[in-house]
Amino acid sequence: MKILILFFLLFFTSTTQQRGVGTIRVNVFKNEDCNLNSNYQLDSAEIIVNNSRLDKPKRYTCYNLPTQDRPYFESGKYDVTYINPDGDNIVIRDVEVSAEKITFVDLLVEPNCDHNFKEKRRRRKKYTNYKR
Repeated sequence: MKILILFFLLFFTSTTQQRGVGTIRVNVFKNEDCNLNSNYQLDSAEIIVNNSRLDKPKRYTCYNLPTQDRPYFESGKYDVTYINPDGDNIVIRDVEVSAEKITFVDLLVEPNCDHNFKEKRRRRKKYTNYKR
């Protein structure tokens, strides 16, 4: 019985130590002509982070600065919504926030373009909103 209690306590302390807080940084890139070489990064991005554990969705602005105060989130999966002033909002589901780390979310906003397979693959590698 003592071994069982000891195992339970050891397991409980190891799982509580892994919990922590992290933050989300969103970088938004934009182009007007569907050419990746003409991308430029926006100065700021208005985002909403939501999860069932949050009392209410957190809305904040990510600025393109090296240091910035951002809200901290417990480790887990969150839905991130980019508020696009030019059109439809972009929703990225199940963004994994890890303890003591910054989670980077790179988004690409471009007009509707007919891309070939090679162009789609280049976008999937770099931009979160093009991943499957």
